[in-house]
Amino acid sequence: MVLGSIARTALLVAVAAAAACAPQASLEDLRRLDETVNALRAQLAHESARVEELSHDILVLSERQSAAPSTPSELTRAEPSVPPELKVIHLTPPKDAATVSHEAPVTLSLGASPEGEPLRLTSVPPAPTAKVADEANSLLTRGLDLYQQADFAAARTQFRVFVERFARHVDADKAYYWLGECSLEQHDYAPAIEAFMTVLTQFPRSSKRADAMLNAGLAYQHLNQAGEARRMFAQLVSAYPHTALADLARTRLENADQGGLQ
Repeated sequence: MVLGSIARTALLVAVAAAAACAPQASLEDLRRLDETVNALRAQLAHESARVEELSHDILVLSERQSAAPSTPSELTRAEPSVPPELKVIHLTPPKDAATVSHEAPVTLSLGASPEGEPLRLTSVPPAPTAKVADEANSLLTRGLDLYQQADFAAARTQFRVFVERFARHVDADKAYYWLGECSLEQHDYAPAIEAFMTVLTQFPRSSKRADAMLNAGLAYQHLNQAGEARRMFAQLVSAYPHTALADLARTRLENADQGGLQ
């Protein structure tokens, strides 16, 4: 505001001087005086805008100060609510590392909720130890090696031991599938179908489902069970229509009524 007053005063002085000297001033002096007046007007406009901007900033700061907490207690942070105490209701530790996968699952329960009802957690199976994982992986790897060597009897034994001891292992679906493959190679079709159907019924997310459907259909054809064979091939085409396995199943469907492999 002080700068604005100075600018206005200077402008008035310049105008007064121009009026007083007008009779004697030359045209050049008048031109220069006019330029000076215009410059002072521009400066006045700039300073006025700056004053308005500063006034707005002061107003905003005043509003923020009014909204801020006035006492230290208002700045104190609220204490977080404390969750119910975690209590172990039942815990069965593994008796032996080699049999950990067969132990009963652990059951946990939280303390009483505000409504008075206990909050329960889903039972979870105990995690396998490193020894168990190594043994399971060894069985599966050995079985695959033997299968590649066309030693189907020995490979079948490896996979059978795997599913008997590690039925809940993450790779149990693969062990069941290769157990079925070995049985199929040995022309033992009923056990092969049983292994493939285990993959389909117990492992809905298995990566071997499409293969199990196709091979189960082939095993049914060898047993002259054309209806069951058609069912497996049709299921494969419906579930995995854009795959090479589905193309094979379509070909088998065309000849399934003949009751044999084409």
